[in-house]
Amino acid sequence: MLVLVQEYMRGGSLTRVIKELGGRLTEFQTMHLVLLPLLAGLAYLHARGIVHRDIKPDNLLFTPDWQLKLCDFGVSVCLHEERAVTKTGSKDYMAPVRERGRACGREGMGIWLLCSVLPAYVA
Repeated sequence: MLVLVQEYMRGGSLTRVIKELGGRLTEFQTMHLVLLPLLAGLAYLHARGIVHRDIKPDNLLFTPDWQLKLCDFGVSVCLHEERAVTKTGSKDYMAPVRERGRACGREGMGIWLLCSVLPAYVA
């Protein structure tokens, strides 16, 4: 029998938080609650050869004290063990280069989200 125990994120997802705040985050909230912690988390993963491949607001969760957690590593890969050659992830958040089936560096997809998707939520 396999038992999986996960931490409950009472703060909810970034999607839920944005909705509860009227569809927008302030620049301060975006920078300090989302961007800086997310960049730190991605740097940690990438330094270990791990690529998440499905970063989106639904996969960014908050603890009650606003600590950001990245979840859903179901399509992630460890580049030390395999190559990220398949086109996978959520289409709405996929970098155009991946939609066209071309290779993208390990930072590419995260940069796409940070530069094109998240700014739409900033007030």
